[in-house]
Amino acid sequence: MTESLHFVKTGSAPELHLLDCCDSDLDNVNINQRKRKRMEDDIHMLFEQFSSKFSAKLLDFKNELESKITDVRTDINSVIKSDLDSIKTKLTTIEVNQSQLFADMESMKSAINFQDNAQKELVKRVDRVCETSGTQGSDIARMQTQIRKLEFELNDQQQRDRAFNLELTGVPERPKEDLTAYYCSIVKYLDVPSSASDIVHITRVRPINPVPGRPKAIVLKLNSRPLRDSILSAARAKKGFQTSDIGIPGESKKIFVNEHLTPSNKLLHKNTREKARAAQFRFVWVRDGKIFARKNETSPTIRIMDSSDLRKIV
Repeated sequence: MTESLHFVKTGSAPELHLLDCCDSDLDNVNINQRKRKRMEDDIHMLFEQFSSKFSAKLLDFKNELESKITDVRTDINSVIKSDLDSIKTKLTTIEVNQSQLFADMESMKSAINFQDNAQKELVKRVDRVCETSGTQGSDIARMQTQIRKLEFELNDQQQRDRAFNLELTGVPERPKEDLTAYYCSIVKYLDVPSSASDIVHITRVRPINPVPGRPKAIVLKLNSRPLRDSILSAARAKKGFQTSDIGIPGESKKIFVNEHLTPSNKLLHKNTREKARAAQFRFVWVRDGKIFARKNETSPTIRIMDSSDLRKIV
């Protein structure tokens, strides 16, 4: 603020000079006072402005803080409510599962009691069976012995029925083949007097356990056992022969001439050969449907009548 100074002319010049000096000092004092007063007023005004702005800022901060606290409280309450709802749901599920578990336990308990009673009843029945099995045991053993005897006799009878038969293995199968011609070629090669008229029946037989690529055996029945034995002896003397020896074209393969064994005797013969091979027996052969084994030229001959005789091969 700019102050205007007004000078009044009064009195003489010297007095005016003195008066002017006094007025000047007074004016300086007044000016300083006014400046100080104005500065104080300005400071007070600035302080009031600062206080007002600071109070406004504090109020805004308070309001913002209260708003954030309210939001946080709302979020916390929402989370707590959600968690409580989830806990209530889980507790309800647990209660339902617990009820089901109790029901299952009761059902299991009933089942266990039923099984326990059934087991007790079974034990009683077993005890009764054991009481009567003493007398039945000897009857069962006797019946088993009789069954084995009948099985042996039946197998022996079936083998006797094959006394006129031969089994030829290794002969290749061909379309529209003539099995009788194969027989005639074999007896001619073995130098055994025979013809097609000596054949009662001839056919190929599928093996019990077919082997891929292996031809089915030829089984034939002759009208004379001596003729069959002569053919077997001649085949043993030849010590084996090939398909090329009897005029069968193609790759030459071994042909075997053997007695026609029953299925039981075939299995026993197979097991005998396997056991003999493991025990280093040199000889296993069949004669008149009977199976024999011998370890070497000087050892005794063992007759293999059934599977129990295999333990003799050691």
